[in-house]
Amino acid sequence: MADPELPPPAGLPAHPGSDPSQTVFRPSDSGKTPPREKPVDRPPPEHVGEFHILRKLGRGGMAEVYLAQQHGLNRQVALKVLRPDKLDEDDATMIRRFEQEALAAAALNHPNIVQVHSVGRVDGAGPNGGPLHYIAQEFVPGPTLREYLKRKGPPGAKIAIRLLKEIAGALAAAADAGIVHRDIKPENILLTKGGHAKVADFGLARLADRGEGSVTLTQEGMTLGTPLYMSPEQVRGDKLDARSDLYSLGVTAYHLLAGGPPFRGENPMAIAMKHLSATPRPLAELRPDLPPALCELVHKLMSRSPDGRYESAQALGEDLDALAAAVETNPAAAQKLKLAKLSAAPTPSAKPFGVDLFFQWPLRRHLSFLIPLCLLVGLIGAGIGWTQRPADPFLTPPPAPVGVKLPDADQQYAAALLEDSERGWLALLEYYGDVPAVAVRARDGLAKWYLDHERPGEARRQADKLTAAASVSLSGGQQLRYKANAEAVRALADLREGDEAEFRRRIAAFTAGPQRDAVDPGLSARLRDTIQAYGGLFNADVRDRWETAEPPGEAPAE
Repeated sequence: MADPELPPPAGLPAHPGSDPSQTVFRPSDSGKTPPREKPVDRPPPEHVGEFHILRKLGRGGMAEVYLAQQHGLNRQVALKVLRPDKLDEDDATMIRRFEQEALAAAALNHPNIVQVHSVGRVDGAGPNGGPLHYIAQEFVPGPTLREYLKRKGPPGAKIAIRLLKEIAGALAAAADAGIVHRDIKPENILLTKGGHAKVADFGLARLADRGEGSVTLTQEGMTLGTPLYMSPEQVRGDKLDARSDLYSLGVTAYHLLAGGPPFRGENPMAIAMKHLSATPRPLAELRPDLPPALCELVHKLMSRSPDGRYESAQALGEDLDALAAAVETNPAAAQKLKLAKLSAAPTPSAKPFGVDLFFQWPLRRHLSFLIPLCLLVGLIGAGIGWTQRPADPFLTPPPAPVGVKLPDADQQYAAALLEDSERGWLALLEYYGDVPAVAVRARDGLAKWYLDHERPGEARRQADKLTAAASVSLSGGQQLRYKANAEAVRALADLREGDEAEFRRRIAAFTAGPQRDAVDPGLSARLRDTIQAYGGLFNADVRDRWETAEPPGEAPAE
């Protein structure tokens, strides 16, 4: 079923395309916003090289776009012709930068990126006999995302997630090629007739004029973009990486789902400054029908600090895949799903090997595949036979001892506490470990016992299993307690293995969070003594918190 169409939420403009804040913003030395240039209308050329101009599609700050017929390949293309008034022909470096960046964009080959076919110039075709520089790219006959929103309003969760997945895939391909788009916004997202997203204007957004009060976009420290969607680092003029595009995608996603961008202002400078300090209205308030994880994902993308966003578009795509699967398989559960749970969600399996293709291979390829496979199978069979051979009773070590099974889990747990041995805790895990709460207790006891007996590697493994078991089977204070115990064991195991840096990192995080007051008294006392002994590793705040800690009391009741 198609997602229901929703009207724009109250308080948001019905026609965002008419907002004057769409002005292209260029940071300048004076800090003032340069005035908007009055467009100069020119009759379109009849031909640009091998391209016959059919009609004008639109114009941007740097280029005019035409629908053209390419004679050689008999196809229609979108032809972007750089406006001659935006180019200083005496600056060869500027032209060369544009050509190199456009060629880099042409190297991108992804189904969700508008394909660039060619880049070139035609001498004598411009005004006053000057050259015309152009980019011929794939013609997408559908609307832009902005036009779609203007006509239909914000979509439902399924459509939005699919579009965001496709845009994230395009940005991942661009990041792999070392390209930062710098101008992700609804106008640069084209929609095909089938409803799929294609990202446009890779490379072209890197070009800027050399007029007074502005500098070229590709000069380090300066950026060009649209204020409604610019990242904070773009506003500051900092060096950009792929995470800047993720912020702009977050603002675009907010616009997609809320019906309008998160920030408004009287002028482009005012809007740009809001990206540095203002907090957008929670998306969940505007769209309570959306899964909470989707709203959290959008706000994570819009983190003012690049470190608070996804580290890559690929990581974003993985969460979107998990969210899409959750929405598809269990919509009711997805309405309660939080972003933190997405990483544990199953992702769709890879496409299975095509058996039909195997029988289409030539004989040589069959042999090159089957011969190594037969050798591998033979080696595996020999290995299995070797491992299954009867053991030498004189060389086989005895199995790890396991205690006697008692009538119920409570008695078994009490015996393990009194004995406090590896055998006792293993017996509890062996006989009653199918009860989740009992498995947690057994892992907790084993982790502490291994730590006490100088076996840090095994202690860490049990601590990891303890964290997983507590996350699944416990909640509230009990879950926090056992997770705190596991983290304390890991920190002490790091120190036992000589990793002081990891020990310091864990303790600093441990002290600042709620685990500090939830850990068992015995472990708390051990941590306090260790931190005092290694006081030089920590700042005064950490030392003071542990020096003033109350003496340990009794462990919380089970």
